[in-house]
Amino acid sequence: MQQEAPSIFDDLSQTPYFKYATTGQRFVNFIIDYIAYCIIGSVFNTFLLIILPLTGGDITDVFERLIIILALQVLFYILLYTLVEGASKGRSLGKLITKTQQ
Repeated sequence: MQQEAPSIFDDLSQTPYFKYATTGQRFVNFIIDYIAYCIIGSVFNTFLLIILPLTGGDITDVFERLIIILALQVLFYILLYTLVEGASKGRSLGKLITKTQQ
């Protein structure tokens, strides 16, 4: 029988071993979170750029489409962090990687 690869979420059910983050670690957490958001956000933006023109309308509605894209990006950002921190008991991806909290 094959063993499953360990997940970063496996340790969350065990006794917490996370330590409080220093200022430098908090900055690294921010950078990791930002890079992850940019990568995932790029995929989301590409999807929007493909879907929005298919909705019809005049090509001169650039301002309206920009407002829609910005609103969807904000909603996406909130949803992304809600899902990640909800699944990992309040820790962002950066905190999981660096094994820190707060």
